[in-house]
Amino acid sequence: MQKVIKLQSVELTHKKQLELSDARIEAKRIINKFILPNIDSCEDNGQLQQKVYNDIRKESYLPSQVLLNLIRSSFHLKQKSAETRNIDRITLDYNIPRACKMFMLDDKKLCFAITVKPRHRIVIPIESNGSVIRFQKQIDNGWKMKQIGLTNRNEIIATIEKKKVRKNYKNILGIDTNSNNVSVTALTPQGKIMKQLYLGKNLYDRKAKILKRKAILQSHADKGSSKAQEKLRKLSRKVRNINKNAVGEISKQIHEIAEKYEARIVFERLHKFEANKSKAFNRKVTLIPFHMLTMTTAIRSVDTGVPMGYVDSYHTSKWCSGCGSVNPPHDSSNYAIYRCGNCGLVVNSDRKASLAVAVKKFAERKEYFQFSAKRVPVNALFRGDESNVIQATENAVSLSDPKEASCL
Repeated sequence: MQKVIKLQSVELTHKKQLELSDARIEAKRIINKFILPNIDSCEDNGQLQQKVYNDIRKESYLPSQVLLNLIRSSFHLKQKSAETRNIDRITLDYNIPRACKMFMLDDKKLCFAITVKPRHRIVIPIESNGSVIRFQKQIDNGWKMKQIGLTNRNEIIATIEKKKVRKNYKNILGIDTNSNNVSVTALTPQGKIMKQLYLGKNLYDRKAKILKRKAILQSHADKGSSKAQEKLRKLSRKVRNINKNAVGEISKQIHEIAEKYEARIVFERLHKFEANKSKAFNRKVTLIPFHMLTMTTAIRSVDTGVPMGYVDSYHTSKWCSGCGSVNPPHDSSNYAIYRCGNCGLVVNSDRKASLAVAVKKFAERKEYFQFSAKRVPVNALFRGDESNVIQATENAVSLSDPKEASCL
């Protein structure tokens, strides 16, 4: 688990400013001469490091740890076009304790001593303000310094970390992402549902209103209106910001629920969407920020320590939690309803899908169970060529409260 706190250095002497400026100039030279010419031919930062590090080490006086951090932090430039790769705002990262040390002066002023050249360090005193007080409280609470980053404004970006006590995440938190909301189900190995709810209910409605405005503006932009084109760009940015904010909130809530119920987070592994239905349906599905949500949740999992995984999406929307039969994923009269043609079970389709995701993850781990005396065939959730579901129903365990199945 990591946190980042920005600290402000006091006004440095002219000599220190020159030394830091020289280090930054040297870093830019390395990026321009070695990293940018090779970045497009490398698939990851490990391959880039292997390709350029030895050549950089022969020419540069910067500490080796700083050079390695520079290669890693510069790899994101590959995602940008050659014209927009701006290196003026690069951050020089110094690992603790190899390239940087932290200490306190007699007057309790916080300082960092960074290695700018071999066997040569300079001390950077930190301005005493609210950020320092917050930083010291974190250190007193068991957080440890991992790394500092020095910006072009001589600000200190302090990265602190704390090892989190690993829990026994024996339960599963199934996630079903759709256009209207994100459905969540927390399930125990015995088949007991601990929590079911919806997240992000208003996300689609907020974006749908903006899309109606965009459609009107697009008609004017097609006729050559410059004002309409400018407003379209602003609306596109607004939709992206809505997505980012909503996804961040939903991801945070998912992790809070997973922590509370000691559950592993599980998403469906969805394939590329094929636009083969009506125009309205295709537009609605393409608005689902599934990839952004899974990536944000995965990044947060690294910090929180909550395990995250995926299951194949095969039949998760069609499987009946009452009898295990396979039916159309949505009722023809109401898209939000799942109706089983075999046992007559009627439930919300999104809630039932998130339950199926959780059940399928348990089944993959060979922890099979059933939801009623009807002996649910869990292997209906798997493809016919998957060998790990042989005799799945024979290994089923009864639900502790069979009545729960009827109210899912």
